[in-house]
Amino acid sequence: MQVIGVSFDSPADNAAFHKAESLSYPLWSDGAKALARHYGVIRVGLQPFASRVTLILNRDGVVVERFPNDRVSPAPHEHAAATLAALRDLMKP
Repeated sequence: MQVIGVSFDSPADNAAFHKAESLSYPLWSDGAKALARHYGVIRVGLQPFASRVTLILNRDGVVVERFPNDRVSPAPHEHAAATLAALRDLMKP
């Protein structure tokens, strides 16, 4: 399993954020918004921005669980617990 963060920020901004927050996972820059478009997590308007969405993908890159913005709790521990519960459910035989 691999956790990856993605944002529209520049690689330099992401590197600074990664360091400041001591993240334990990679943070990718999607400045062209290609990943966001592909997975349908871009909000289009005057200023396109990424929704705070968690996606769980299978080995083939297919979305098997989606936590849209309203399911991504601002309390990180709650969201982590919900995400881990979904992973456990998906791994059941």
